[in-house]
Amino acid sequence: FGPFKTPSTLNLLNWFWNCGSLKSVGDRDRLVREVFNAPEGFNPLDVQVADLHTLDKLLQSPGQLQVANKNDMDSHSGLFAFADGWIESAVDIVVPDGVPCSLGETEAPKFSVVHLYYRKLTEVIKAAFMSPAAKRFHFSGYKQFWQPPNDQAAPQHVFDEVYTSDSFQATEEEIQVYRQSRIVIFLGK
Repeated sequence: FGPFKTPSTLNLLNWFWNCGSLKSVGDRDRLVREVFNAPEGFNPLDVQVADLHTLDKLLQSPGQLQVANKNDMDSHSGLFAFADGWIESAVDIVVPDGVPCSLGETEAPKFSVVHLYYRKLTEVIKAAFMSPAAKRFHFSGYKQFWQPPNDQAAPQHVFDEVYTSDSFQATEEEIQVYRQSRIVIFLGK
């Protein structure tokens, strides 16, 4: 759960930071479902003894987080455990200094970033789909409407997630048409 000590603290802060800055009835329901009724249980005492402000600051400055030992490939103790696919690297970034340079980037000043940790995008995607949270993923879009209390008013389309947007719906329809045309062509040969 690093850097959290208990699943209760992890679930609470995950809900807080990943539900946006404005909370809705849906967010409240998600709090009850994913925090208070989490499969691993919720213990209010865990949250009472946790220093949430310190954890917030720690999450905002990942350089202070514990990193797993490179020699211990089975270590799951650090946030950037190598066994979880994290790769340590260094990178030099060319920083323009405003002085015209006839030799191009080779003469420009460089800023070195050491201890950069990253994961391959495919590994991140695979991990996301294998996580327990994948049960809540939306693989197809939908439209959500709100009916104002006035019976005469038209329902209003609610846009709260990317999969409820018109552009997501249009792209999804294009993909379905493309898939169907490919199937027809394939079956026709």
